[in-house]
Amino acid sequence: MKATSGQFDPSLGAQSGDSSGKAIQRLQVQGNLTTMHYVDNLGRSFKQAGDIIAEVVPLIYDTEREIEILGEDETQKVVTINKQHKDESGKVKHFKVAGAKMSYVVSMGMAYDSKRMESFDAMQQLVQSAPNLLPIFGDVLFQNSDMAGADIIAERFKMNLPPNLQKQDGQEAIPPQAQAQIQQLSQHLQTINAAAQQQEKQLGQLQFEKTAKIFEHQGKMQEIAAKAQADMALEDKKLLTAITVAEINTKAQNAADREADRRALEAQFHDQAHDVAMAAQGHQQAQAMQAQQADTQSQQSAQDAAQSQQAQQQQAEAQPSE
Repeated sequence: MKATSGQFDPSLGAQSGDSSGKAIQRLQVQGNLTTMHYVDNLGRSFKQAGDIIAEVVPLIYDTEREIEILGEDETQKVVTINKQHKDESGKVKHFKVAGAKMSYVVSMGMAYDSKRMESFDAMQQLVQSAPNLLPIFGDVLFQNSDMAGADIIAERFKMNLPPNLQKQDGQEAIPPQAQAQIQQLSQHLQTINAAAQQQEKQLGQLQFEKTAKIFEHQGKMQEIAAKAQADMALEDKKLLTAITVAEINTKAQNAADREADRRALEAQFHDQAHDVAMAAQGHQQAQAMQAQQADTQSQQSAQDAAQSQQAQQQQAEAQPSE
């Protein structure tokens, strides 16, 4: 029956003695060629159904409404038809269905689940051979995974994609100019953050140095205060010792010594007073001599003036009268 129908174990998903992947793939291709007329007729029926749908849809969906559609990855999405509106990104959209002329292209291939599983296996092998590529297509890898929480992991990988790879639903990729600006702003922000971290580090270092200087200054001040206190105590001891010695020496002097000292002081004061008196007398004599000299000069000047006047009168008398 397998030979007649051309469906061997690899085409049925059963294990066979052929362990080579290429051998299994060739047996599957052989089975597909044997039964291609069934698949071909199925494709023709799908095309006929598409033509009927294309003819009926504009007549049924002829008013404004919201419908639910499925994407290529079978994700559900609600869209508004027969009305001009703005989507979530702010772009103006108008899906005109009423009175539209439509055509369909029908193609046969693997179901989405089969393609998804095959893609997941292929991408797993790629990640094993090149782990550094995981951040680039990690979101696609987990979108094709059946594990719990795969959609959350895929969304997180998508958020960490470079700007030129991020593409939201219903939006085009970011233009190159915007990407360049975003990259420049990102680099500028990184530079600012690095500078801020460096300044914060320097500020912390300066604060630490300031605190250390304060403690060092306080230590030095305490040391200076202690040394000054010790010096003052030593000076006090020296002064007390000197006073004690002076008192002892003073007490040791007898009355004769004190009397001799008193007489010596009186003699010294008498000599000083005599010198002052002699100096005052000499000063008075100098003043008197200066006054006498001034009087003599004044008398001499008066005599000279009188003689000059007498000579002028005699000369005037000696001239003949007119």
